[in-house]
Amino acid sequence: MAALKERTRIAEEVHDTVGHTLTTAIVALEGAQLLFNRKPEESLRKILIAREQLKQGLGNIRQVVKTLKAKDGTVGDLGLMEGIQKIMTDTEKQTGVQFILHYEAVTHLISLQEYVMINFIKESITNALKHGKASAIKISVLEEQDTIQVIVKDNGSGCDSFIYGFGLKSMEERIEAIGGQLSVQSEPMKGFTLHVRMPVAKGDG
Repeated sequence: MAALKERTRIAEEVHDTVGHTLTTAIVALEGAQLLFNRKPEESLRKILIAREQLKQGLGNIRQVVKTLKAKDGTVGDLGLMEGIQKIMTDTEKQTGVQFILHYEAVTHLISLQEYVMINFIKESITNALKHGKASAIKISVLEEQDTIQVIVKDNGSGCDSFIYGFGLKSMEERIEAIGGQLSVQSEPMKGFTLHVRMPVAKGDG
């Protein structure tokens, strides 16, 4: 059972860290294909971006074991807002998707919460690009009394019914494990809205 649980953890870590990177690389390559005849220079730029993303994905795989061994699931030296901004900047550069960030949280969270939230945002962006073909994504981080909320809304295709995939199911389990709740809303042609609400756990990492 212990070995099975560890394999599941590794699968989740690979999905969280590498799935996002590979999805953005695929989007960049698809864009390059569309531009190949009309704008070869722009096409080449997207190919080079995708190459860098794939290199980063390989590096991420090599870091998975180190991440699993981290005693507190740290997200590195970046705080929550800086981590989100980096994801947005990298993804916008790689795919052209437009981001809006609305950040109103002031409490410094423990690193485990930051880790879960950042991976939730990565998963939401990956799904918006891969399944919804979104061109714009809004990320809101709000703090109300002892509760923090993260809302990711895209303008993708949406749907009237959906089934949680491996990534969302794993993320829901992680969110619930630290006392949070995940909800998902969608309508055809109105994109997806993913909403996490969890109690604020204050700390210095």
